[in-house]
Amino acid sequence: MTKYHVDKHLGSTFFEMLLVLGIVAICFSFSFSQASRWQEKLENQFFLYEFEKVLYQLQQTALFTNQTTKISLNQQFQKIEYETVDYNGNIVTIKLKIPSKLIVQDTQTIQFKKGNGNTGKMKKMSFICLSVNKKYSYQFQMGSGRFEKKEESNSKK
Repeated sequence: MTKYHVDKHLGSTFFEMLLVLGIVAICFSFSFSQASRWQEKLENQFFLYEFEKVLYQLQQTALFTNQTTKISLNQQFQKIEYETVDYNGNIVTIKLKIPSKLIVQDTQTIQFKKGNGNTGKMKKMSFICLSVNKKYSYQFQMGSGRFEKKEESNSKK
């Protein structure tokens, strides 16, 4: 018969196991908070990218279909509605949801004139990102129909 010798120092104690689990839990919590911040940042960047594409599309539609298109920003409802023309020539209203941490600074409507796609006025649209305290502004240039995007630190809290 073989005798087994049990060493008291080979195994881990309950306290050591709890300590390791606590360290692992802390590491996971840090990575989870970072992941949620990155997700929010990507969501805002994707929205701004999509918004810019909508502006280009509305300008091109006004230019080539010879019909006026418009975009409306609504501060109260945190949404953007834009009117464009489909392939059959019908006017279609499409809504674009604004992420929760991105706020429209003011309510306004911008029309892109038929035939040239210009706005006719120097209008400005601004979004404030609460999580990173930045302001994104889109300034339309007079006569060209183009816009300039500015990203600046938001001084108001």
